[in-house]
Amino acid sequence: MQTPRLLRPLAVAGLVTLSFGALSVAVPSVASATTPATNNVVKAAYAKKLGFAKVVVAPKSSTKTEEKNCGNSAEAIYESTNGQVGMISEALICSTPAAAATALKQARSEATPDTTIAVPKALGSTAFGTSTEAPQYTVVWQHGSKVGVAAIDTDIPASASETPEAGSYPPITAAQTKMLTALAVYQNGLMAK
Repeated sequence: MQTPRLLRPLAVAGLVTLSFGALSVAVPSVASATTPATNNVVKAAYAKKLGFAKVVVAPKSSTKTEEKNCGNSAEAIYESTNGQVGMISEALICSTPAAAATALKQARSEATPDTTIAVPKALGSTAFGTSTEAPQYTVVWQHGSKVGVAAIDTDIPASASETPEAGSYPPITAAQTKMLTALAVYQNGLMAK
């Protein structure tokens, strides 16, 4: 059985968008001892408000990552009511802000920033948007000792096992870009807690 395309890890720093889902070195994190990692990703109630009523992957955490000094991660994946658009929320929890900065720098080095995705100033000066894995459009940022990832996939269903050919997928719309940046800002607020 093939893994659904939406659930496949992407190549940007091992980060599902920048997939924390299939990661492999366990390093304890101070943050995880007091707060569940899943508190850093979007829950179903907020996803539903944005039109993503189907839960593909309920918020889940992992203590296996590929990122040194970043031993915990969390992810959640939702699908639109019509089954054609996906939403991904991920967080990597590191032991220090320096470790998070290193993970973000690695992600940035493996992605091409897309300036058409206007990254909100609230996410900080190192945040970036990318369409490197289009039709998955992603915003990545650092908040203290955490790295956040928010993504919109414009061409699913989540059960699709094929990756679309380049250029054969719908581009992100202005409304989806607005939704993506709102998702990132909302998730950043969760990461602040």
